[in-house]
Amino acid sequence: MPLLPTDGDPGNLSPQALRDVVLILRRSMREFGTPTALRSRDRIFARCRAIRDGTTFGHRRMDVTTRRPTLFINEHPWVIAYDPESRSVLRIVHASRDVSALFR
Repeated sequence: MPLLPTDGDPGNLSPQALRDVVLILRRSMREFGTPTALRSRDRIFARCRAIRDGTTFGHRRMDVTTRRPTLFINEHPWVIAYDPESRSVLRIVHASRDVSALFR
């Protein structure tokens, strides 16, 4: 079963965010099985579509310094970073990672 749907991603994922999703889904598939990986994909993509459509809003993080405006949304257990102007998703990472180090 393919990790990415045949109709593609939500259209607002940066190349790095798309790599993040693939890594998340591969790991989820390996550790928890295909059904869980597909549910994870659907949750992540639904949140990314909401960012794209402007129907969900993130927050700033004072512990993260970025070169461009960046907002963050928690989609447990992940953190989604995006550009609020273009609504492009920049990164999707596990919340246990050092998010501030990723943006240095």
